[in-house]
Amino acid sequence: MALLRSEYSDQRHEKLLGHVTRMAEQIENINDALDDRKKAEDVVRWINRNYDNEETNKDYRIAFRVFAKRVTDGDDTPDSIDWIPSGYSNNYDPAPNPKNMLRWDADVETGSAPTLHAGS
Repeated sequence: MALLRSEYSDQRHEKLLGHVTRMAEQIENINDALDDRKKAEDVVRWINRNYDNEETNKDYRIAFRVFAKRVTDGDDTPDSIDWIPSGYSNNYDPAPNPKNMLRWDADVETGSAPTLHAGS
């Protein structure tokens, strides 16, 4: 990956290596997935089991695909990995859930009121 500096920023490089390192520490013989679809399916199951956040799940699938592409011969992703989607699920909605959002009058103003006059 050091030769690919123009293709990956330092931050992206660290993120990819971090994800692949975590997978390699948790999934025994992850390199077998490079030519074994059943093992690749095990890797995807591990990602799905451990990362239910849509963004993180996608990042791990992409990191796994990049890993496979970079450690094998040729420019293509191996067939055993190529089927792994690199996008979001069909029902993903990135809009925040209004129930989880703070309300200005009820949450922010009420919470900050005691601090407004604390120095007086």
